[in-house]
Amino acid sequence: MTDAALTPTPNDCELPRRRSDFATFNEALDYAARSAKGLNFHDMRGTLERVYPYAQMREDAQQAAYRLVAMGIEKEDRVALVAETSAEFAALFCACTLMGAWPVPLPLPTTFGGKEGYIDQLAVQLQSSDPKVLIYPGEIAEMAKAARKKLQTQLDKDLNKLANAQFKAHAAAPAVKAKGLGPAKAKPAAAKPAAKNAPKAKPAARPAPEAKTGVKARVTARVTAKARALIQGQESVL
Repeated sequence: MTDAALTPTPNDCELPRRRSDFATFNEALDYAARSAKGLNFHDMRGTLERVYPYAQMREDAQQAAYRLVAMGIEKEDRVALVAETSAEFAALFCACTLMGAWPVPLPLPTTFGGKEGYIDQLAVQLQSSDPKVLIYPGEIAEMAKAARKKLQTQLDKDLNKLANAQFKAHAAAPAVKAKGLGPAKAKPAAAKPAAKNAPKAKPAARPAPEAKTGVKARVTARVTAKARALIQGQESVL
């Protein structure tokens, strides 16, 4: 489609312009959808490629919000969005706000650092933002999946370290009986001094290996349920 076949959205229309008096972003979106204004996307040469009225953006955002809910996204979940300059990103950002989720815009790859550098950068950003889903354009699917795999590998390592630390702390902690529970017992008589040639007492037997394994398995399951992030890769929900 050529530039001559497209008419950009106007800079002004009959709907009165309001400035910063909306209670929420969603309220501003609803008001903007009543106007003839919108977004106009151009290519690198400045040629108009797509006209995107706010009314259409709001409609697409509502449909995308339903799809996010169907994917298991809930209120206050974080949704990572690779921020390309497109109508899809604008609609997805608004979809998150409509359903009460937090949109987390992440950058597109640049020429600096190359492919591996972007994968490392994206993995770090996913770890710090802790999203429930990552949505990216199809052009970078390979790098996005590699970053997700890298993050999952690091999460598994961190969880194993944490589980081992908790298991060691659990095994080293002495058994302590709470005071004031159960019937009172008389204090044991003072022990008599042992004879010179009396045999030494044997140390208490250590727990069987299977008992340790059971404790470690429970700790690992508890830590995993608490700390593991669910990172799903989606090219688009529109």
